[in-house]
Amino acid sequence: MTTILYRFRYFLLSIIALVTGLLVIPVSSLKIDNSVDVWFYQKDTEFKNYTTFLDSFGAWDYLAISIQASDQIYTPKYLQALLNAEEKIAAFDGVIKITSIASAKANFRSDQGLSYAPLLDNNMEPEAVKSLQNALEKNLVYADGIVKPGKNQSSYFLIQVDNQLGIKEPKRIQMINKIREVLDQEPAFKAYHLVGTPNMNAELNHSSRRDMFTFYPLVSLLVLVFAWMVFRSLKDLVVTFSVVLSAIIWSMGSMMLLGYNLNMLTILMGTVLMSLSIASVVHLITHFHQVLNQTPSMSALQAARISVSELRIPCFGAALTTIFGFLSLIITGVLPITLLGVFSALGIFLAFIFTFSIGSVLLITLWDGQYNRIFAANNPGILSTVHGKMANALSQFATTRPILVVVVFTLGALSLGSGLINLGADSNYLTTFKDRTQVAEDYSTVEAEGFGSSTLALHLTMPSGIEDEATFRGLLKLSDAIQGIATVSKVISPMDIVMEVDRALSRTPDQWSPGLKGYDRSTVAQLLLVAESSGNDDLKDYLAINHKEAQISVFTPYLSGLETLALKKQIEHLIATHLPDSVSAKVVGVPIMWANMDRQLFKSQLNSLLFLAVVIFAVLLFLLKSLPMALIGLVVNFLPITMILGLMGHLGVKIDIATVLIGGIAMGIAVDDTIHVLWRYKSELEKGMDPARAIATTLQHTGMALVLTSILLIGGFSVMTLSDFTPTANFGLYTCLMVLTALIADLLLLPALLFLCRNLVGSKFAILNPSTTS
Repeated sequence: MTTILYRFRYFLLSIIALVTGLLVIPVSSLKIDNSVDVWFYQKDTEFKNYTTFLDSFGAWDYLAISIQASDQIYTPKYLQALLNAEEKIAAFDGVIKITSIASAKANFRSDQGLSYAPLLDNNMEPEAVKSLQNALEKNLVYADGIVKPGKNQSSYFLIQVDNQLGIKEPKRIQMINKIREVLDQEPAFKAYHLVGTPNMNAELNHSSRRDMFTFYPLVSLLVLVFAWMVFRSLKDLVVTFSVVLSAIIWSMGSMMLLGYNLNMLTILMGTVLMSLSIASVVHLITHFHQVLNQTPSMSALQAARISVSELRIPCFGAALTTIFGFLSLIITGVLPITLLGVFSALGIFLAFIFTFSIGSVLLITLWDGQYNRIFAANNPGILSTVHGKMANALSQFATTRPILVVVVFTLGALSLGSGLINLGADSNYLTTFKDRTQVAEDYSTVEAEGFGSSTLALHLTMPSGIEDEATFRGLLKLSDAIQGIATVSKVISPMDIVMEVDRALSRTPDQWSPGLKGYDRSTVAQLLLVAESSGNDDLKDYLAINHKEAQISVFTPYLSGLETLALKKQIEHLIATHLPDSVSAKVVGVPIMWANMDRQLFKSQLNSLLFLAVVIFAVLLFLLKSLPMALIGLVVNFLPITMILGLMGHLGVKIDIATVLIGGIAMGIAVDDTIHVLWRYKSELEKGMDPARAIATTLQHTGMALVLTSILLIGGFSVMTLSDFTPTANFGLYTCLMVLTALIADLLLLPALLFLCRNLVGSKFAILNPSTTS
C-alpha cells in the first residue's frame, strides 16, 4: 500500500491540498454562537416547555441594568439621563420594551375613566419628582423590582429583548456593546452593571473568542517547538504540520459546512486535535528514523514500509479507542458536547488516515537519498541516550519490585478514589467566570444591592380563565408564598397588575390595601376589562388575550444548578398546595434548563465511562488476542481516571459542561500508550524473548514516543488553564493530571503487572508460537 501511495503521491497530495484549501474558507469565518438554543436539543423536555412558554408570551428575555447615580436617583439630572439612554437603546435591533423609574407607567383615574401613563410625565419639578418616589415605592410591580424603597443611590433598568432563538449571528454581543457605549456617555451615571441571559451569552461569546485567540497560537507554537526539539529537522516539521493541520481543517470545516458555529466547547476542538492528532505521526516519524538508524543503507521507501507495517495496527487501535472516547460524549445529550465528540472523533480518524498516507509519502519524498548526509549529522542521539538509561531503570525497577509498584498504585487509587463519593454535578456562573471578568463583578454588585439577577417563570394554564374565583385567589396565595422563599427577590404576577388597577379605581388610594378577597368573578373580569381599555401594556406581558394563560415572573439571585432545582421543587410544592386542580403550572426558564443539564451530565459521565470500558476491553482483546493482557490494560487505564475524578471530588470540583469531557476524552487518550506498550510486548514475546527482556525492549522502543506524546498533550491541555471560563480551565488542568498519571502507570504499573502475570500471558503466546519458545 505504501508503494502504491508513493507512486501516486502527487495526485494524492494535490487532492488533499485542494480539499483542505476549500475547507479553510468556512473555518476562517470563525463564527461564535453561545445562544440558549445552541445548548439544547429540540426534544429536550425543559427546552420544549420553555419554547411553548415563549410561543404564548413572546420570545423575549430580561436584560437588567443596575445604575448607580452620581448624586441621587430622584433628581432631574439622573431622571433625564435615564430618559436619554432609553431613547437611544430603544432604537437598537432586538430591544422590545424598556422600564425604568423615569419611564414607569401606572393607571390613573380621571373623569374620562382609567388611563395608563408615565408617572413622571416629563415634569421635573421637585414636587413631581417627590410624588414619583412615593408612587414607585408603593407600586406592587415596581417596588423591589426597579427601585428599592428607602434607597436612593441606584435603580434598576429593565429591558425586554428578543431572545433570538435560532439566530446564528452574534447580535447579542453587538447589542450589549452598544448599550455599554450609551451608558458610558451619561455623566449622571456613576457606575452600571448588566445582568441577565443576554449578557451571560455575550460574555460567553467574548470568552470563547479570547480563548480561541489565546489557545490556537500558543498550541501551534508549542507543537512547532516540540517537533523541532524532538526531530530538529524542517522536513519532519513539514510532515507533522501537514498531517495535523489537514485533520483539524477537515473536521472543523465539515462541522461549519453543516451549519454549526463555534461555541464555548467546540472552540476547544482545534486545541484538542492539535494535541491529539500529532500522536500517530510522532510514532511514525520516530519509528521511521529508528529503522534508518539501525540500517543507514536502507532506502526511505523501505523504512517507511517497515514503519507503517509495524505501527498501523497499534496506531489503529489507539485511534479507535480515542475515537470512541470522543463518541462516548454523545451520551450527554448536550448538543455542543455532542458536536465536540463527533467532529473530534472525525479529526482523530482523519489524523490516522493522513499519518499513514500523506505522512508516509512525505517522509519518503523528503528523506529519500538524503538521510545519511543530513539527518545523521544533525542528530547526535542525546535524547536516545537519555531515553535508553531511563527505559533500563524503569524496566529493572518494575521487574524487580513489581509488588511494591502495584501496592503503591493501589493505595493511591484507594485514597484518591474515595473522593468519588463527593463527586457531583453543579454549575454556578458567578464562579464560572474568573473574578477579573466583567460579568462576575456585575452579578455580585447587583445581588449586593438586593435586586434579582436571574429570572424564572411559571407558565399557567387556566381552563376557567383567571377570573375564576378559585383561580385568582389561588394565584394571590401562590404569589405571596413564593415571595416568602428566602432565595426569591421579587415576584410579579398578573394579579399585581389587577390590584394596581383596583387601587387606581379606589376613591381612597392612600388607604387601599392589597387583596381581592371579597371580589367575585364579575368584579375581577371588570377590572381586567378596565385595565385593557386603559392601554395597560404590562398586562399583556403576563396574561394572554383569552385570559386562560398567564405567567408569573420570579426574580432571584443567580443560583447554582442544585439551588435552582431546589427552588423549583419548592415552587412546585406551593403550586400543588395553593392552585386548584384545574390549573396547571410549569416552572420554566433558562436557569431551569441549565440545572437540568447538570443532572444529565452527571448521569452521562457514569454511562460514558461504562460504555468506554466495554469498548476498550473489546479493542484490547481483539488486538492482543489475550484475555489477561486485555484485563491488565483495562485496569491500568481505569486507575488514573479513578484517581483524578476522586481528586476532583476531594477538592470539591463539580462535573459541568467542560469537566464532563475529562472521563471519556482522557481515558480514550490514556489507552493509546497502553496499546503501544502491550502490542510491542506481545511482539517481543512472539519472538521468543523472556518477559523481563521483553519488557525492557518494549520500553526501549516505545518509551520515548510515549513520553514525547505525553509531554505534548500536557503542554497542549495546560494552555486551557489560561481561560477565564473556569470549566475550561479545570478541564485543561485535570486532563493534564490524567495524562501524567496515565504515563506513569504505563511506564511502571503496566510493566509490573505484565511481569507478575508473566506465566498467564507468556503461556498464551507460547501456545500460539511454539516454535519460537525455548
